[in-house]
Amino acid sequence: MASFQQYENRQLVRVSDQDNQGLDDFVVGGIVTPAFPGGSTQFLSGSTGLPISSALGPFGGGSLSDDWGSPVVSLGDLDNDGDDEIWIASFSTANNNGAILVFRGTTFSLMATITVSGGDFGRTVRKIADLNGDGVGDVLIGATAGGANGQEQVFAVSGSAIAAANGGVLTIGAGVLYPVPGPGVFGDEYGESIAPLDDVNGDGVPDFGVLADEVPFAHIVSGASGSPLFVVSPLRPAGAPTMELRSAGDLNGDGVGDLILSHSFLPPMHGILTAYSGVTGLQRWTTPAQTSFSFFGAIFDAGEDLSGDGTPDIVCYASDNQTGQDLIAAVRGFDGSFLGTSPTASGATIAAEPMKFIGDQNADGLSEVAVGTIDVTTGSQFTDILDLGFLLPRYPGSGDDLEIATGVNGPLSTTPDRKSASPGNGLLVHFESPNGTFSGAIPFLAASLIGTGSSIPTVVGFPEIHLDLTTTVVIYDDANAPFGIGILPSTGMTFGFVVPALASGTSAIFQAGVLAPSQVTSNPLFTVTNGHKIQVP
Repeated sequence: MASFQQYENRQLVRVSDQDNQGLDDFVVGGIVTPAFPGGSTQFLSGSTGLPISSALGPFGGGSLSDDWGSPVVSLGDLDNDGDDEIWIASFSTANNNGAILVFRGTTFSLMATITVSGGDFGRTVRKIADLNGDGVGDVLIGATAGGANGQEQVFAVSGSAIAAANGGVLTIGAGVLYPVPGPGVFGDEYGESIAPLDDVNGDGVPDFGVLADEVPFAHIVSGASGSPLFVVSPLRPAGAPTMELRSAGDLNGDGVGDLILSHSFLPPMHGILTAYSGVTGLQRWTTPAQTSFSFFGAIFDAGEDLSGDGTPDIVCYASDNQTGQDLIAAVRGFDGSFLGTSPTASGATIAAEPMKFIGDQNADGLSEVAVGTIDVTTGSQFTDILDLGFLLPRYPGSGDDLEIATGVNGPLSTTPDRKSASPGNGLLVHFESPNGTFSGAIPFLAASLIGTGSSIPTVVGFPEIHLDLTTTVVIYDDANAPFGIGILPSTGMTFGFVVPALASGTSAIFQAGVLAPSQVTSNPLFTVTNGHKIQVP
């Protein structure tokens, strides 16, 4: 996948294909360079990662206090031209003045300018479905110091009013549908995190959640009136921050989107994600304590199905306590169970925002994730586009207590199940029954050779087999064992190979198994592992 090199990137949104390369493109904001320490915004090609165009903020980008491009938000299609509009905010942090520019998604021409004096207006922006019944989506805007006595508040703003500005300056008072004042005074950070929801109270209007980071609750607010509907009270130790509130999609099949809250604690409290019902505010699940990680969930996104169970899942940040490596972790949205982790595409340190689902960029059926990273050696910063295909086996076996792991010039791993190799590389293949169910059974290991990029023929009647039977080579069976008898040891079996020079352009599919009935598929003859594909360019 592409890796977008920047100096400092804090926000990213996906836009339609602007360079006619067949893939959606991206807007990255908050890019800090030596020339523009206050930030600039770049439009990047989804196919190459290279800039298409760039823009400086209204304060010029030349000062550290300009803070241009944080946030960058897709607002939805406000002018019915088929493309989402883009909101780019800028703040002169020296005096908290703000300027917000809205660009048309089709041409990136200016749709509206909103200038605000003080109040941190626009620090948080979220699009939401139509609140006022005019057929156009609207916008939720956090002003974390914008009310009386510096009290935080959230504004619901008409999308139609923004579109009607037609390149001019929008008088924000005329566009506001209603304000939602925070419950406290300056410092509560009410509105720092906003989550659009479905229609929670059945009045036909979408609702939303607002997080008060410094107090232990979140409001669920009526989209029709701005009045609080109920309170979500996160369970957390005193003083531990609630980092983020996000809408997660429908996690329990009741037709209403639910909420995810992250609590990122200092060790030994390693961080958790908690799901709450969008209808009642009651807790649905909390992730088990991930003691192998620190700051689990400090950054996250939710809403895409990664596990194939029809329920939206979650990706989040995690720091490995053993190695210190920054990882992307995946969590099942249905029950909060752990799906797995992956390093960043460039192997760099995660530098905070963005971490965002960006849709299926490589046609593998799973959304990719954009992650902001930094190379701590060179200081170069990137937005990595990460392929999460490792989460789902591409070549699922019987599903029993039987695992295969492969390693190319490195340690064995069960994921990903598709690895690249070059002639001369060392290849390890290991399989075992982790819980001992099939220890002592008669084992076998086989491989098929196919052209890289070619599909694997289906074995009729045996969907768990991912071998081309016309090219399959049996690497090990009981005929290879001393005295013709072989059993699977409790520690499993490992085989080593050197990728030959003749392998260029060829892939090998490895699959192991035992001659014992499957407890999952009811196959009375054999049980097999997932398949692993080793690709040679």
